[in-house]
Amino acid sequence: MKKIKGFMLGILFSSACLAFATTSFATEEISKTEIPETKASETKTKVTPPKNVIDITPKFKTKEIKTVVGGKGAVEVEQIVGMKNLKGTFKTTISDQSILSINEQGQWQGLKPGKTKATLDFDWDKESLEKIQEKYPDHQLMKKDTAQEVSVEVTKSEETTVDITPSFNVGTISAKIGETGQFKVAPMGE
Repeated sequence: MKKIKGFMLGILFSSACLAFATTSFATEEISKTEIPETKASETKTKVTPPKNVIDITPKFKTKEIKTVVGGKGAVEVEQIVGMKNLKGTFKTTISDQSILSINEQGQWQGLKPGKTKATLDFDWDKESLEKIQEKYPDHQLMKKDTAQEVSVEVTKSEETTVDITPSFNVGTISAKIGETGQFKVAPMGE
């Protein structure tokens, strides 16, 4: 049994030594297949910055109309910044047209005593729009659809007084002692 034990121990010892003494080899295989090459494509995108916007909505200097019967005036539109002599057409709506009238040029006249409301709107003419676009070529023109409402009050015209104090048309008086002359009254209304 001693022999078998020794033999077994020898096998065990040999296998343990063999386990540590084993040499490993690695091999590299080279594949002969070609790998397709990827190419990057270039896409050109032109980014256009948004146009600046210029507001051409008309703004009125007239905030209210107070006048007398027969009184006249004009509705004024503020000009676009940096522009002069722009023109257009007024579009107005008057609640009671028997009190006030306004024409397409913005000229108004008091017709009879009373209170009413006027809605003001304005359209720039084609020539004015072209001038604005020429001055601001990189801008987009924008007009809001808003109108401005103003209050209107027409009162009776006050009695006007006429000064009838005589005015003498004298000029320079040059006279000698003892001479006489006559003063003349100037005609009325001059």
